[in-house]
Amino acid sequence: MAKGLHKNNQIVIFSKSETKTGMKIKLFFCLIAGIVLANTATAQLGGLLKKKKDKEEKTEVAAAKTDSIPNSEEEKTEKKKSGGGFFQKVVGKVAKAAGSAVAGGIGAVATIDHVEDADVTVAVGTNIYSKDLGLMVHSFLGKDWINNGDFTMLQLSSKDAFKMYKYGGIIKVNDKELKHFAMGVHTVTENPNSGIKKISFEKNGVVEGSFDVPVPSKNVKLVSVNGQTKNIQVDFTKEVELELANYSTEANSLIRVDVITTQIGIRTLSLVAYVKPAAKVILPAAAFRNIENDNKFNFKNCYLAVSDQLMVPATNIKGKVPANPTVSTGSNDGLWVDVTNSNDNSSGIKFETGDVSVVKKNASGAMPLSFAKNIATGSFYTYGETYTSGTTEDKLQNTRTTKTINFPDIPNETLDEGLRILYSNLSAVFTEVLGSTMMPVGTVPAAPSYANTIKFMSDDLNNSSEFLRAYEGLNPIKGLTSVGNRYYGENAIIKDTKADALLKVALIFRLSWDKKPMMTPYLNIELVGENNGDFRSYFGSTKYFTMTITGEGYEIKNKKAVELGEVFQLEKFAVKFKKALEELKAKETANGDYEKVWSLQK
Repeated sequence: MAKGLHKNNQIVIFSKSETKTGMKIKLFFCLIAGIVLANTATAQLGGLLKKKKDKEEKTEVAAAKTDSIPNSEEEKTEKKKSGGGFFQKVVGKVAKAAGSAVAGGIGAVATIDHVEDADVTVAVGTNIYSKDLGLMVHSFLGKDWINNGDFTMLQLSSKDAFKMYKYGGIIKVNDKELKHFAMGVHTVTENPNSGIKKISFEKNGVVEGSFDVPVPSKNVKLVSVNGQTKNIQVDFTKEVELELANYSTEANSLIRVDVITTQIGIRTLSLVAYVKPAAKVILPAAAFRNIENDNKFNFKNCYLAVSDQLMVPATNIKGKVPANPTVSTGSNDGLWVDVTNSNDNSSGIKFETGDVSVVKKNASGAMPLSFAKNIATGSFYTYGETYTSGTTEDKLQNTRTTKTINFPDIPNETLDEGLRILYSNLSAVFTEVLGSTMMPVGTVPAAPSYANTIKFMSDDLNNSSEFLRAYEGLNPIKGLTSVGNRYYGENAIIKDTKADALLKVALIFRLSWDKKPMMTPYLNIELVGENNGDFRSYFGSTKYFTMTITGEGYEIKNKKAVELGEVFQLEKFAVKFKKALEELKAKETANGDYEKVWSLQK
């Protein structure tokens, strides 16, 4: 954005010769690609499910090329093809190297010498997937995978920035070395029933620190699907009954249910739903049309899997390691199923009404509006540009024209009053349409977890080129913060405040020149919910909805006082917001899936 001094309300148009200034473009898409790659693996490895029916270990070559060799005629019917196509194998081999290269090239991955300076996230799973499932994660990790073994994963990341770390020494689990494969993720697979995971960090032959992670005390069992244990046929357009055994009974226990989905030859485990553990669980058809997968897929050679995951404390902590590493464990099981019928996966609710655009993901990523009983405000601010300059060239006339827009300074007192009115108006709409209670404005800043996010916030400013002003100190959090804050930041704040939803509002002003100079306001509203599955989800917070309302462009005229009320358009925004929220509520009620899927966790 161009910078300049301006103190009066005028538009300057002039022609001159000038030196072109190059703009530095950061290749954020490369980073995002790497992140997605890492999170796909992390999510699958965090689930860590079970085996197929064969008990023989195959060679790497045999596993890649053939089906398991059945032990009996009865077992032949239960054998499925590996399923991962050529494209998957290529992606699996290339992704690891490409992800690390890209991330390293833009400084997103570095070597850390002292692990106590990092955030450490640990996942331990037992009865991990057999290669017979042909998953992307198998292509990703390759020969290091042990069918039905114990799996340990550590991710090292910065506490203060979006950066992943490779440890400068050796990480061991039960004296077996972990390998760094990408994006700060270190992994190792052990033989089944290898016991407590004794994790140590060594440099130059000296153990700098260590801690222990217990394995699951219970190993969940998927006994049957619709009363069937073999040659199971299921219709995903109807209810599906799961019979479970040996599951956790803690108050916060949930069972994650996944199915294998296949897209362009790539096989992945996709979340169906989280359910409260019970001997029998009824999954509605709604769960199978709200799978956590935005792309089109099929259920060829499908496997239905369950995972019982818990957050546990590390024990026997010694030396230079973080005092409280984040640790989760999972036990797993599953059964092959033949899917005879299925619905198209829901894409959620999307619509536009006038100048309003509304997006609500399907039920895997969005709670029903009825859950938003108590709303805490996480960020509430306005941002705008007051100076902009652009240049056009006419090669025929050999001229260069620069158009500059100077918008008058807006006093902080005016911004504060606008934010106060906007907050009052939006709060009234939430109460009227949803019956929600708006928690006191200071609720989020008073939460213990809020202190961990302050360092990531953008500060107020008001200068000759731009302004950023927050309501009651509710400043926005920067986009790329840290891995830990991305996973748990908003989720922790919601839990600390005992809120059901976190409101984030931004009133953005943009200058533009299309025949005439304009100032246009945009109102962005986002209602955030807890992670689906709490800590079990590596995809971050859910969203009740996101909404963007475009205001009317305000023409800026020379020597004419700015009508700030016409610029802010607060009353008009409130009317548009109410209408859109009422329409969203009606569409969600007509859809009916959100309540059905989320009630499974109660």
